[in-house]
Amino acid sequence: MPVRVPKASERLSPPLIDVHVVDGQKDKSNRNLAEARAIVEEIAAMINIPRSVLFVTAVVMACVPAEARPLHVRSSVPAAGETIGEGRNTQYVLQFDGQIDHRTSTMEVISNGKVLEALVSLRGSEPSTLVASGPTLPPGRYQLHWRAKSVPDGDISEGFVSFMIEQ
Repeated sequence: MPVRVPKASERLSPPLIDVHVVDGQKDKSNRNLAEARAIVEEIAAMINIPRSVLFVTAVVMACVPAEARPLHVRSSVPAAGETIGEGRNTQYVLQFDGQIDHRTSTMEVISNGKVLEALVSLRGSEPSTLVASGPTLPPGRYQLHWRAKSVPDGDISEGFVSFMIEQ
């Protein structure tokens, strides 16, 4: 329940507007300062508060985690389309373009739509990497199916890496 209901003369109208920030882009800390400045200018145009106070507020708002976005595999072992030789075991490595939640991310080897090997990700991997080891399968065509949950937004992405094993 609100502490105080604003009078009609105190309400912002329109309450929300869309503004395209042409030079907006996120920095390494996931902040968009151009967007923060645009927010400050819009709010300052509507109310009488010093821009410096509004700028600090807008910067804090811009630091909120980004919207969910899908993860993409930057590199994999085996590489997509790679043919590997038979051996005692095979190492599987997926490096993503963002941090993943290792507890809920999975990898499995499939063939003809059937799961042949559910892989257990090794703990202590890099924040953006899944690593697992499993017995080498007989010669044939396989897919490494992955499902990864991104950190911090929790978006679930999944995909396949096709590879072959030969004698």
